[in-house]
Amino acid sequence: MLNTAEKIISAGVLGFLFLLIYDLVSLKKLSDRFLFSLLGYSVQAYAVVRAACYDRRLMLGSSLRCLAWPLMLSGLGWLLYCLFLYQPLRKTYFDRQGPVLTTEGPYALVRHPGVYGYTVFILALAVVCRSRLLLSAGSLWSLINIIYVFIQDRFIFPVLLVGYDEYRRHTPMLIPTAKSFRRFWATK
Repeated sequence: MLNTAEKIISAGVLGFLFLLIYDLVSLKKLSDRFLFSLLGYSVQAYAVVRAACYDRRLMLGSSLRCLAWPLMLSGLGWLLYCLFLYQPLRKTYFDRQGPVLTTEGPYALVRHPGVYGYTVFILALAVVCRSRLLLSAGSLWSLINIIYVFIQDRFIFPVLLVGYDEYRRHTPMLIPTAKSFRRFWATK
């Protein structure tokens, strides 16, 4: 039987599993695929909130916690912008003809810009909440997120998105370059 902390960590992992199922179902163009996306994001959010509230065992100074607030808000803002608010990305999920590749704005910087927002948000939230569980679970979830986007990048997106192989040749996966920064500033 899992203890409470293990259940919270498992829920976060389960959230990524639902998102992977969403991607796999998208390959089959099934209409009910958004249920898996909703489940993935909801379970992941539940796990983050539970982990943030679970304990308060990190002994941190108030100045460090104050510095973590803007990092947390910036990370959350970047994550939401990359995954939900950047308008050209809507074509990827809602175009009736099929998914359309987005290569502008944050997607000109790196192919998976949301990874930065997620990681910064989770780790800064752990500092703000002084949660040892969120710090360790968030580190694990961030690693799983990188594995998840690697799977997307190598196996799912080349099949799902027309032109993805070309995009992959010109845009770095996670580490921006001087050239990708210039493209980002030119297309944002």
